[in-house]
This record gives sequence, structure tokens and C-alpha cells, in this order.
Amino acid sequence: MQTVLNVRSTARPHPDSSAPENRSEQIARVLRGVLKLGTSLAVCLLLSLTAYAQTVVSTTNPAALGEAVDAAGNVYYVSRAAQNIVLKATPTGTGYAESKFFTSTSNVTGNIAIDASGTLFAIEGNKVVRFAPGGGGETSIATLTLPSTFTTGLTLDAAGNVYVTTSTSVMKISSAGTSTVVSGLNSPSSVGVDGSGNLYIVEAGNSRVLKETLTGGSFTQSVLMTGLIGPQGLVVDAVGNVYATDIHHIYKAVPTGGGYTLRLFGYFDAAIPDDLEPQWLAVAQDGNTLYVEGLTVGQPPLLAFPASSVDAARLQFADTALGSTTSQTLTYKFAAAATLGSYRVTTLGATGLDFTDAGGGTCAAATAYAAGASCTVAVTFTPRHAGTRAGAVTLVDNAGAVIADVPVSGTGTGPQIAFIPATGTQVRAGSISYTGIAVDGNGVVYLSDAINQRVLKETPGTGGTYTETVIASGLQGPSGIAVDGAGNLYVTDHPNPITAYRVAVALKFTPNASNGYTQTTVATGLNSPKGITVDGSGNVYIGDIRGDGNSGGVVVRLTPLPGGRYSQAKIAEPDSFGGIAVDGTGTVYTADINGLTAVVPTSSGEFKTSVFSSGNVSPNGSIAVDGAGDVYVSGAGSGANQQISRVKADGNGNYALSVAAGSGVITVDGGGSVYGIGSLYTPAGSVGGVYKADQENAPKLTFPSLAVGTTYGIPTQVQIANIGNSPLIFSVPASGTNPSISANFLNKQQGYSDGCSLLTPTSSTVTLAPGGECRDFVDFAPTVSGAITGALTTTDNNRNVAGATQVIALNGTGSGGTGTTAPQAALSPATGSFGTVVVGSSSAIITFTLSNAGNAALPITSVGISGTNAASFALGTVSCGTSLAASATCTIAVKFTPTAAGPATATLSVNDSVGTQSAALSGTGTTVATPQATLTPATAAFGSVNVGSASALQVFTLTNGGTAALPITSISIVGINASAFTLGTNTCGTTLATGASCTIQVSFRPSAAGSASASLSVVDSVGTQSSTLTGTGTSVAPPVADFSLSVPNPSQTVQRGATATYTLQLLSTTAGANFTSAVTLTATGLPNGATASFTPASLVPGTTQAAAATMTINVPTQVSQARQNPKQAIAAVVSFASLLLLLPLQRRKVAFRLLTLLFAAMLCTAVMSGCGDGVSTATSTSNITVTGTSGAVSHSTTVTLNIN
Repeated sequence: MQTVLNVRSTARPHPDSSAPENRSEQIARVLRGVLKLGTSLAVCLLLSLTAYAQTVVSTTNPAALGEAVDAAGNVYYVSRAAQNIVLKATPTGTGYAESKFFTSTSNVTGNIAIDASGTLFAIEGNKVVRFAPGGGGETSIATLTLPSTFTTGLTLDAAGNVYVTTSTSVMKISSAGTSTVVSGLNSPSSVGVDGSGNLYIVEAGNSRVLKETLTGGSFTQSVLMTGLIGPQGLVVDAVGNVYATDIHHIYKAVPTGGGYTLRLFGYFDAAIPDDLEPQWLAVAQDGNTLYVEGLTVGQPPLLAFPASSVDAARLQFADTALGSTTSQTLTYKFAAAATLGSYRVTTLGATGLDFTDAGGGTCAAATAYAAGASCTVAVTFTPRHAGTRAGAVTLVDNAGAVIADVPVSGTGTGPQIAFIPATGTQVRAGSISYTGIAVDGNGVVYLSDAINQRVLKETPGTGGTYTETVIASGLQGPSGIAVDGAGNLYVTDHPNPITAYRVAVALKFTPNASNGYTQTTVATGLNSPKGITVDGSGNVYIGDIRGDGNSGGVVVRLTPLPGGRYSQAKIAEPDSFGGIAVDGTGTVYTADINGLTAVVPTSSGEFKTSVFSSGNVSPNGSIAVDGAGDVYVSGAGSGANQQISRVKADGNGNYALSVAAGSGVITVDGGGSVYGIGSLYTPAGSVGGVYKADQENAPKLTFPSLAVGTTYGIPTQVQIANIGNSPLIFSVPASGTNPSISANFLNKQQGYSDGCSLLTPTSSTVTLAPGGECRDFVDFAPTVSGAITGALTTTDNNRNVAGATQVIALNGTGSGGTGTTAPQAALSPATGSFGTVVVGSSSAIITFTLSNAGNAALPITSVGISGTNAASFALGTVSCGTSLAASATCTIAVKFTPTAAGPATATLSVNDSVGTQSAALSGTGTTVATPQATLTPATAAFGSVNVGSASALQVFTLTNGGTAALPITSISIVGINASAFTLGTNTCGTTLATGASCTIQVSFRPSAAGSASASLSVVDSVGTQSSTLTGTGTSVAPPVADFSLSVPNPSQTVQRGATATYTLQLLSTTAGANFTSAVTLTATGLPNGATASFTPASLVPGTTQAAAATMTINVPTQVSQARQNPKQAIAAVVSFASLLLLLPLQRRKVAFRLLTLLFAAMLCTAVMSGCGDGVSTATSTSNITVTGTSGAVSHSTTVTLNIN
């Protein structure tokens, strides 16, 4: 979250402003104030604090030339009114106090920087100047010969060396002089330096960011960011994160495993009020605030955004198959001292689901943990649903307050079935005022009620009932609502109706120990937010409008930071805005009446926006995404046409809407069930209000009463959708059919193009791909009177359970006596195509099924093949016999053995008592059997891979499209860099059958930096098939050794004359690079007269366990106290007396009496002070800085010493 700090002075009126004071009263009041305050006077400029979307440090004075921040958090920037003036903004707790820091001899033309001593450096045309702290004056430290000048970039390293850009280079200014360290650049605009001395340069002329790695006194160049549009500013924080500006963007490059991960920090638009085009950056020394200067349509502001040098804690599981369990351990580091009361592991706020406590962790209840201390929680992941699953580890203190919610996430893999039509349940009647809906892991439904300005909770009970409670009331106009892995609620809230921009907020409701919720504000400065959603990592996304009077929307992201803070920034600007949802990949989906938009994260860190489906969306634009990434959107229309649709890809970049269930504002749970506000249409009728459309459990089909011996004739359909992320496999039955169906009901999917396959013992396995759908068609043909029940049973591997059964209950009623009896005959499939077969050879068998759906046996006269090319087709096994029982099936096997080259056709005919059932047969004969070999893809680029590391595997496919088997001689990698590529698994063997294909895996593992190329070669009977392989090896900089310094018990209390002892711990912190140099310990800020000693004075940090040293502080019994000169007191009295002469005569007499008493009192005080013993034994508290230094590496920590 960002907070606005508006800079403006505040005048404080006199308590009695209605009675102005005359001159003598004013002077008397001043005297009273002086007597009360002593001789010290304080003058400060007060700045007010207003909560908005970003912290405004200054809106009227920055010149957009860069800013600097010192260790105390003071911000320095150049005045726009006079560029020879540098201003200072000092944090006051409620705002900033702005003052003039210095005035230079000429205008500042580039960036500024400040060192640890408070010395400020600036660029002034062709020279670099410094200003000593405390008004020490201006000194030029480097000058270029005109007309050459320095450009804008300037930074300092830890040793105080200055780096500055020219039009073609970076120069270093040190005590040894000025030198060029990087040359051949194209218009560098900014430069930064990390703790290891590596330089980072914005090369504006080539629209990129460079890294110059310092090794052995020289720099090696690499490209950190490229493809930018207009990069300008750059800053590096204390741990090496690099922030860079680029027109509308600020990017953050995070060091990751020898490389960098590029992230979008924020998207900006100077046309929007309180926004800007970012140019210059500075970061607080603790990394918790990023300062931004830039351009805008009005006065350029200086903004501050919450940031962090490290990510908030989270736990990410690898993909885990449904039915399997994996485990990980969370290590939590306490940001502040706390006593742990308890912790819990939840899935969407519910215990005992996907994520559970494995036990064996070290986090213990009723245990006090110091700041920086750690404990562990072991977590297991057993996914119950396919797709992304969100949970949390929540730590609670002994008072019941939440210490931290650590997001936990993982992806379940496997097929998962959803059934349509859904089974509808009413959660709550009356829905006109509900504007948002969410559901947690317990099935609890949460509603935002805009008209009544409240948030409701609907808890499921027995028998489909729900109990309602009010979570919050008295809000403005709540709209969107979402729930995270810990069960926290997020609600957008804005005035209703909207009368002003930037006054809407996002609220967070955290479950507390009183079985209620604690409300906090997590986002401000919003306009008219339409929706809110949260991903498995705890990132919150808000759909809002621009707020500048123009059409269009914005996506605002709240990124969780350590300590419970949020960083708030825009990431995209879709054309318009309605609902919002996010999937497991971080893709954000938005919806409005114009269609559906995807905001997709890219490898470059930014988000790309594209419309992927237009129209058929309701005006409220409600949208939801399930764990497997299936998108649901509420459709347009009215009545029974107002339905929710599931959006699916066709594999060609196009999307189609597949009817799901219901209408209105929606959300969806992990099982695929839709919760909505509106109307749900089911075969049993309409369900209105707030409803649940259960698509996870199989529905029940009920047919109308029907006369015995007749058929309903209008098959009822049930859609089976695979909303998982693995293929759904339908089992081949050992006998009968799959799906099987009870007597009196008929399976009618034959003849429908989207019908689910009817499998027999001779069928091949059939799969339903992720996102795929098929339909079962069921008809009713009663053979008996009365109530009839049955089932359509499908056997598959739903949720990775072999032999899982999905049972659709069937109900109907037969009427009218015993009825008539008659067989019914059907032959399927209607056609059989055998493809191309060599003359004299035989094809694979195709199995045809004869079904008797009647209620009497079907006499069979003959089964045969007839037609022009009947001799080329032959019957195989026929299980039909001379009679087929009622509701039974039999099979007929046919193969193709061509007798001549060319196309062949015939007809399979079954003559029975009903008539002749037939199927068309076709195939093509060929006289020459030859293999054909194709290797794809023809080229494969493996990209850049670190030396010694391996790329992801790439898969090549060898296909035999000929009419004969393909003998394979060898598979190898050849070429000048063949050793850089490695063969993985291949499925080819020594022969590839006709029409078959096999796969070959290859990876790239460079042993040296630079480009590499080779070829994948397959030698077979056709010749040599090859694919070109390319990749680039990149050098990996060795890790830089570092250490940490900590004090487990940083606060001590002693009596004067005693000693205080602190244990210091030093630990090597860089994986793969132990810190092996000795660290020297020092202490500053000691109490007056105290001394500190260290045992040992220096030591090498431990590698696996911290090395310990002892700091001993000797506190003296007494401390010398400066004596006051009596002349000072007498001089003060004389000054007061001169002021009395300004009073009127009558008041002067009273005042002189007062002066006499004052003189006596002050003289007594002065004499006593002048004659005192000059020592003090008063109590005191000192904050002592302990520093460990080894070469250029230094770390400090603070301890507290209380003296009684």
C-alpha cells in the first residue's frame, strides 16, 4: 500500500482567535513562553499527511533531476524554481518538513548523491561538486574541459568513490584522481554500484541496462535489460536489486541463482492525476522505500513507494499428482520480538484439506522469539483438486493477534471431471444488492452488499441450509470480494454513488481470536474498483477505472512485503473494466460487456494485454477462474439464455464459450462448482438469489412418466468436462460397455459428433484432453410399470484413481400395464475407414457394435460384407450369434486386405428381424511398401544457459509416414560443439512402425561461454534426418562472500560501576562462498565515560554455526558534568530586562517585580551550578552501534544499554 504525504505548511491559531492580542500582550506572552521553555527556541515547518495511493514527498518543488536519501530517511532533491538550490525533506512521523539544504554557485544539471557522513555530491555542467555537511561549503572534485560535460548519472560506492557518466563513458573520481573505467557507451544516463563494486549503467542510446562486473580490478560487460523504449534512471539497493525506469514502467531485476529475474515494479501513466512518467530513482538504505521523480502533465511530483530488498516469506510446492503427498519445511524469521501462541496450516482458510501440519517443526507455543530468531513448520501437500491450490501458515501471538500469514501454494496434477447440468442449491434468497461473492475452503460463502453497506458470511449447515452473520457494516459501498489461502477477506469499497476520484479503498478482514474479523486498509487512492482477486502467493489484484475522465481501466497489484506491508502499483491499463480473476500462472483476466481480456505476465517482467473473446458477457462483467485455469464468465441475455460459460481454447489461439451454468456475479471453487448471484437454470427448474451450482458431483436425471413399450425419444444429455490438467482416460471394459446403463434406459450417444465413446472389450483406450468435453445421451424406454431407477456408470481415472466410477442416477416411471414387446437394432459406427494398406497385407481391425435397445430379443439372419470391393474386406470375430437379447450388444470385427492398388469400398450388413443395419467400409491399396522419415522441429534454439548448467529438455519427433517399417541405424549429436549438447531419453528403438512416431530428448549443457551449434542426426534406411541445435553459454560470476552480525539478547540493564556483557554472533551467509577473512569488531555511541572491549577482538564468521565473540562494556560509577558559568545566567537576565523597556509604564512596574524574582532565582541557580561537584549518577539509555568490518565489507547492529 502507498500513502500520500502532501507538502503544505500548517498555521496554528491562538486558542482565543476571536480576541486579538495587542502589542504588550504579545510580548508578555512571548516572555511567558520563554520562561516556560528556557532559552531554546524551535521552529519547524509542519506538513500534513493524507492517505492516497502513493506517498507524495513534494509536488511543487522537485526539478526532476534525481534524488538522494541518507541513512536517517531524509530526502534530497533539486528545486525546480532555482536549480542551484538543493532541498531537504525530513520525515516528521506525520509528514515531511521541507528546508533548503544548500545553494550552489551554478545550476545542478544531473543527479545528486549523499555519503554516510552527510556530504552531498552533484553534477554542475562540466564539473562534479561536493557540499560538506553543516554548511562546509562547495568544492569542485572533478572538471571536464569544455565543451565536454558530464551527463546525468552519478553514484557513490561504499568507499566513497564517485562514479559519473559522460556522453560515452563512466568515470571514477577517487582520492587517487579521475579515471575512465567504462568507455564506448552510447549516451549513458544513469549509473549505480553494488556492494561488490559492480557497476550498472542505463545506456539510453541503445535502450538497455548494462552490468559491469568487477573482477581483479577490471570490468566485464553483460546486458542486464534490453528491448527497452526509453530507459532513464537506475538505482541499486543494499542487496543488489536493480530498479530501472522506462517511460511508463519501473522494472526490478532481482539476483537469482547467478542470474536475474526481471519483475515489473509498476506501470505509470503521466496523464492520470497523481501519477507520472518515472525518470529518476533513489532507494532507502533499508530497501523499504523507493523514491521516484518524473514528468507529468502538471507539476512533477516526488513520490515514495513501499518496497523491500527481500521478498515476503512464502512456501511453494512442486507439482504433485492428485492422490500423492509431498512435504516441505517453512523456516520463518521473526521481524520483531514476539511470543508465539499457536500456528495453523490452512487451505483457503480451512484446516485438514490440501495443506496440513506434518508435525516435527520447531515453532513452539508459549515460546518467546527475539527479532531475527527463526523456527520451522513442516507442511504436507496432498492436493484434493487439480490446478493451483492456495493455503497459508498463520502464526499467532499469545494475545491471539496474527504475527504473519505465510502463503503456501502448489499445483495438483491429474484429470478432474465437472458435470453439466449442475445440481443447484440456494444459499440465500434476495440478491439485488449483492455485488461480490467469494467462497473459502470450508464452503463458506462471503457476500458484499453495496446497498446495505456491509459484508455477509453464509456458513453451510446440515440439509443444504446456511447461517448468516454480518462481518462488517457501515462501509461506503463494498463491491468486489476475495479470499486468500489464510482465509483473509479482501473487499473493495467506494462511495455509492461515486462523487470523486481517488477516494475508494481496498480493505482486508483478518480472522481474530474473538471469532470476528480485524479490519485494515491495504489499498487507497482507488477510483471505482469493480473487482478484486488474490493469487496463491498472496498478490492482490484490483480492477479499477482510470480516474481521469477518460474511458479505460487499470489493473492494480498489491504485492505483499515483509512485516505485513503491501506495495501498490498499476501493472496494466485494459481498454475497459468489469470483473477480474487470476490463474495459477499469474495471468489476470478481466471482463466487461465488450468481452474478455487477458493480462499476461512475460519473461521480461511486464504484462501484455490482449482481447481473447468478445461479446456474450453480461454488463456486470463477472469472471472467475478455477484452479486448473478454466475461465468462467457470466453470459449476456435474459431468462434461460442468461448462462455462465466456460471459455476454452481450440488450440489455434481462438476461444469458444461452452455453456456451464447460471448467471450473474460469480466465483468458482476448486471442484469446479460455480457460486453466483442471479439465477441458476437446472433440469429441475430455476434457483434464484445466491446459489451454488454443484458441477463436482454427478447429477440426477429424471424422465417424465411414459407408457410401457414406448420410448421417450428426446435423449437427455449430460456433459462431461475434463477441467483438470492431465488426460482423462476412459477404461476399456472386460465385458459389457463403458459407460454401462441400466435396463429401461438407453445409451444414445452414437450418432452424435460430440458424444462420449461407447467402449467394448475390443475397443482401444479413449482419452479426453484437459479442457475437452463429451456428452452422454440417455433415453427412457420403460418395459415395466411403476417407478424405475437406474444409473449410467462411467469408469475412468478421475483424479488419478484407477477404476474410478461416475454414477449418474436415472429415474423414470412406466405406466399403462405390461405394454408391447419389440426389439430395436442399431449398428455403430456408421463408417469404417482403414487408411492405406500394402497389397497382400492386412490392416488393424475395426470393431462394429450391434445394439438391441428394445425389450425383446432380436433375431439375426446374417452378417456379411457386400459391394464392389467386398473381396478386399474380411470379417473377423463375430459375437452376435443368431439372436441378440433385449438391451444387449454384440461386436463384429472387420479388417482390410487389399487385392489391388487403389481405393476400395464395401458395406458391412446385418440382416435381422428389424431390417438391414449397415456400415460403409473404405480403404486404399498400395503396391509399394516404403518408409518415410521426418524429423521435427528442423531447428531448436536453447537460448542462454549458464556454463555448467543444463537447459530444459527439448523434444524432437521422428515420424514414419510411409507404408513400411523404418529401420533406424543410429541417433547421435554431431558437429563442432557436439559435446555441449546431450541426448536424453528416446523412444525410437531400432525400427519405427508404419504410421508411428517416436521422440528424442536433447538438452544443452555448455562447458564454455559463447555460441554453440551442432546437429541432431538420425541415420535410418531412408537416409540421414537432422535438426540444427544452437545455444549460448554464459559465464557465471562466482558468489560474493558475505556475513551477518547479530546479537541474540540486544538489551542489557546494569548499575553504574558494573559491566554489561553481550554475545555477538557472526555467520557466513553466501551459499557456496564461505567468508574466510577475519572480522574486526568496534562499538560507537557508548555512554559518557564507558569503554568497550571485545573477546576476541576479531574472528572469522562461522559457516554452519555462528562464531561468537563477547563485548564487555565497563560503566563508570560517576560521569563528569559540565558546570554552568554564572555569567551566562546574569547575561540572560539582562536580556530579559531590555525587553521590559518595550512595555507600557503601568505594565512595566509589574514586569520589573517579576524580573526581580527571576533575577534572584536565576542567580541562585547559577551559583549552585557553578559551585556544584561536577558529577552525575543519573539513569540513562544508550543505543550502541556494533560494527564488524573486514576489508570493504561491513555490517552493523544496534544494542541497548540501560544504566540505573
